[in-house]
Amino acid sequence: MDQLGRTDELGHHWDAYTEWQVTWSYPYSFSAGSCSTGPVKVAVDVTFVLPQWDVSPTAPQDLVDKWAEYSAALQVHEDGHKEIAIEAGREILDAMNALPAYSSCRELEQAADAVGEGILERYRQREERYDQDTDHGATQGVGFP
Repeated sequence: MDQLGRTDELGHHWDAYTEWQVTWSYPYSFSAGSCSTGPVKVAVDVTFVLPQWDVSPTAPQDLVDKWAEYSAALQVHEDGHKEIAIEAGREILDAMNALPAYSSCRELEQAADAVGEGILERYRQREERYDQDTDHGATQGVGFP
């Protein structure tokens, strides 16, 4: 894990990593000289990068047990990152569905993108706080060996 695990932009090494992306789309709806969103679609894509160990039949049982505890705690922590992404997607969906009509579709698009990006920034900060609050999972039992 020390050799193959992820290293972030600051040079910190992590045993696991969750990457997520939220995207949105909507058709324009024209009426009475104004432009509004049609049905909004939001997609949340989450990718987990987790360590794996092909357990040898000769591995000591206490090591196998420790690995199982570690893996379960690591998944709990990474699932927390996934939940943050899902919540961001839900908030973006609600916010975009609540946008008023604009005089032009360009104005609507700018407003929608500003709303979406603002929400994403808040959730990125929330994700950073999550890692700080959990000490990157240590308070959730992440630690090996």
